[in-house]
Amino acid sequence: MRNLFNGMNRKAGALLSAALVLGVTATAAAALFFVYPTSSYPLGKSYSAHAANWWKWVLAQPADKSPLLDTTGANCSQGQSGLVWYLAGSWVGPVNRTCTIPAGKHLVFPIVNAAYFAFESDPAEQKTEAFIRSQVEFIKDATNLEVEIDGVPVQNPERLFERSNIFSVTLPANNVFELDAGFKLNPSVDAGYYVVLAPLLGGQHTIHFYAELPDGSVQDVTYNLNVRWW
Repeated sequence: MRNLFNGMNRKAGALLSAALVLGVTATAAAALFFVYPTSSYPLGKSYSAHAANWWKWVLAQPADKSPLLDTTGANCSQGQSGLVWYLAGSWVGPVNRTCTIPAGKHLVFPIVNAAYFAFESDPAEQKTEAFIRSQVEFIKDATNLEVEIDGVPVQNPERLFERSNIFSVTLPANNVFELDAGFKLNPSVDAGYYVVLAPLLGGQHTIHFYAELPDGSVQDVTYNLNVRWW
């Protein structure tokens, strides 16, 4: 299906999730973290808006600098700005990335997600909200969802399911879908399990997220973060 993509490969679906957590690392270090509940409005935006913005960010990056294709974390800072720092899933299998980020950033990432992108040339019946949303509902069948922050699991990640706002994306040159520069994906929609994490304390942190889909796809991503005051 030409319009459907995910975080495990380019021809399936894509993305992530959120929950409410206050935790301490297993070593009892003073590393507290807070994951916003899906009913909240972190930075004045709903989870649905954050999910749509995640896609706009990740698809705006050229393929040679894509965070989705990055195996080391070298592209972690690509296209980042403002009070939110996005973490990508992986289109290249399990990855372990190392990334330095500024302190004070809220982190947004999907545990697993899916997006459907209608083409403007599609028949009208394939661009209705009901149709495009129906194409991503399969992501609810994801299993074995896991998120760990500094070794502490986020409890019940299944409750972090969201459905994004309807959005559009204009692709750059050398985009990950290998479509023409300026190609417009509209209307687009996402569903998935996302995490919106309050800023971490300065220092070293590890975030790991994992999910499985019925087709055998696995998302398995580890971020080794160095949070620094610049």
